[in-house]
Amino acid sequence: MPNREKTSTIIWRLIYPILIFIGVEIVIEMVFLFGYMFYLIGTNRISPSDLGGMTDTLNNFAYRISLYITLARSAALIPIFIVLMRRDKVRDVYYQRYVKFEPLNRKWLLILPVLGFAAAMGFNHLVPMLLEALQSIIHVAGKTLFGVDWNVDFFRTYDSLSEIIYSGSIFVQILATAVAAPVVEELLFRGLIYKRLRDYLKFTPSALISAFVFGVIHGNAVQFLYAFFIGIILAFVYEKFKTVAAPVIFHGGANLISVIVTFLIPEEGIGLSIGEYMLLVVVELAVVFLLLWLIDNKINRKKIESS
Repeated sequence: MPNREKTSTIIWRLIYPILIFIGVEIVIEMVFLFGYMFYLIGTNRISPSDLGGMTDTLNNFAYRISLYITLARSAALIPIFIVLMRRDKVRDVYYQRYVKFEPLNRKWLLILPVLGFAAAMGFNHLVPMLLEALQSIIHVAGKTLFGVDWNVDFFRTYDSLSEIIYSGSIFVQILATAVAAPVVEELLFRGLIYKRLRDYLKFTPSALISAFVFGVIHGNAVQFLYAFFIGIILAFVYEKFKTVAAPVIFHGGANLISVIVTFLIPEEGIGLSIGEYMLLVVVELAVVFLLLWLIDNKINRKKIESS
């Protein structure tokens, strides 16, 4: 019987993949920025003594190439995370918790892009409503209880980030946000973080913790709440299908519809009334829960008992 894992080892195994994710992104961004800085200086396009101008120029450059940074980050991280997942399999065999399941009927994977589309639409519409309501509550509470004008703006950072994500070539947007990002994020947050949590915890705490970390890593209130809701569904999908390919397909579908809708719908929206907007959210989320119910009842990969 193998020795039990130390608590410190368990915690470290949950933390270090996130540190790798953040560290690789920082290194790649620094390579791009320093390369561009030396190019500007070498071609006399900017003076090294102009620190303010240099900072603004580099910031603007970082915004313009953010999708390319996402692609480079994914290219670097995907092989690393695949190796870590394979090492986890070896570790699971050693600790006698490795389980084989019956083959998956792959036709059920076709439902996942549809689920991703519906979830992205529903939560993209629901989250702003919730945060706008919370902003109003905070403002009223501040005025009423403390006489302070608390004008909290949950959308400022997100609006700036959206301009970056949904700018440039539609092909690059799709490749970066609907292919590269879903693969690397699902390998990390479901294939490593959620899977490692499930080695020690039941589904619900594992799903909530992994979804919370998934939300935090996005760095702003709008994306945190959206990613938290989506992260719970992604954990459920992974739990039922028993393969990381399933949340990758779902995540890709969710991101793809976000890119397409942003590309097709004008910035001022489609002019729905409040009632029509709320009805749309109810319908979208009803489709989500209907598909989740279908998956819960139809997908059941049984364990293969070892002989």
